[in-house]
Amino acid sequence: MSFDKKAVRTSVSHAVKSLSQGSIESQSANTTSLVLKHPRVHSAKTIGVFMSMDGEIQTLPLIQQLITMGKTVYLPRCSQLEPGEFQRWPKQKSLLRFHKMDSFQDVISLKPQGKFQIREPTSGEDAMESEEGIDMLIMPGVGFSEDCYRTGYGGGFYDDYIKRHVEKFNKRPYLLGIGLEQQFIQEIPLEPHDEQLNNVILNDRIYNADK
Repeated sequence: MSFDKKAVRTSVSHAVKSLSQGSIESQSANTTSLVLKHPRVHSAKTIGVFMSMDGEIQTLPLIQQLITMGKTVYLPRCSQLEPGEFQRWPKQKSLLRFHKMDSFQDVISLKPQGKFQIREPTSGEDAMESEEGIDMLIMPGVGFSEDCYRTGYGGGFYDDYIKRHVEKFNKRPYLLGIGLEQQFIQEIPLEPHDEQLNNVILNDRIYNADK
């Protein structure tokens, strides 16, 4: 089957919009349970997690549990490129920065920011300025495939961040994508910059790139 990423995003968005809030909450609970059992979650000291939007798998309970487990949790913020920072894509004007959260109270106190009105941190240690960076990155997506590729909203923010992390720390975070079962896609059109994830968890299903 041949289709482009825009068509993939449109198809998945229609499927997700048809879900009830109860289904989203149930699937979020199932996914959170599997994530918390993941051996790499237990071995990781530092974990980057995304803050979910309405209509997405809900990550706030997961973030709370990770902090309770004693993990150092970083949340993303979309920030302007600073003068002199490397521009990876033509016309790139912004990038992701992950900021350390000192407590769950700090997380729930965050205010909605930007185009998508996602709660983003405005302060806290930047993971790129820490000693070792992030051990594990829990990532969103519009769609995910069985071979653990993802398509996002088209900005390339996570692909860019992963590459910056490797360039800075000479290590790639363990990449885990999570979502709803309606976000499963048989085939994702790939581009050279696309990063393959290590695992994907959608509701009660686990996909492994290393099978």
